[in-house]
Amino acid sequence: MRPVQEIFEPWKDLPVTLLHGDLKIANMAIIPGDKLVLFDWSMIGCAPCAVELGWCLAVNATRLAATKEEFMNKYRSRLESHLQFRIDEETWREMERLAIVTGAMMLLWNKALGWKSGTQRGKEEWEWWLNHLEAAIRHH
Repeated sequence: MRPVQEIFEPWKDLPVTLLHGDLKIANMAIIPGDKLVLFDWSMIGCAPCAVELGWCLAVNATRLAATKEEFMNKYRSRLESHLQFRIDEETWREMERLAIVTGAMMLLWNKALGWKSGTQRGKEEWEWWLNHLEAAIRHH
């Protein structure tokens, strides 16, 4: 119900980068030399990397080999290693909040369908997103 500029105002100063736009397991492959390649770049864009992270968490929720928190920590570690500098804690917390908000904006409807299905997994997924989204919103 709010203008998008208002919603994203708290994150306007985060650094931006090139985004794939549809980062999901189905758009990735590991090639010889243990290199990860991404394909299907039809939704390319520019924004803080946390936008892509939010989508990735939401769309791949049932395919992650770790918890969402562990996945975000691993993402941070790999990002810092690639950038060759440490992201300060407050910036990283803002990136996590942005990832939660954007992931929810894009796929919370799907999480609600999972909850409605009545499965344990659906209920747990809904609760995770609801709790983390409330915390992210409460912070701002």
